[in-house]
Amino acid sequence: MEASKLADIKKNVQETITIEVDGQKVVSRVFDFEAMCLIQDKHYSGDRNGSYNMCGDAIPYLFESKLTEKQIEDIPYITKCAMSEKIWEIYIDSLSRSKAEAKNM
Repeated sequence: MEASKLADIKKNVQETITIEVDGQKVVSRVFDFEAMCLIQDKHYSGDRNGSYNMCGDAIPYLFESKLTEKQIEDIPYITKCAMSEKIWEIYIDSLSRSKAEAKNM
């Protein structure tokens, strides 16, 4: 496969996170602009103490049509922290990709 085609495929990868609830794997909605905004609001508000503080609000959004509020509330704190770490990685990757694309224009 040509390098340019491979780069296009990588650029268009849609990021999701997966969690197991009641013995079933649940896949989040695709990380999108709204999720990005939820994190960015925290990131630039000065509330920068850990990925859970910055990304925790994105968890209910990413799973809102997949899980009930009660199921989201019942997710153990340590699991929410791990999910937040993954969401933070997606957020940073998205920012890095955006900056790289802007430089290449």
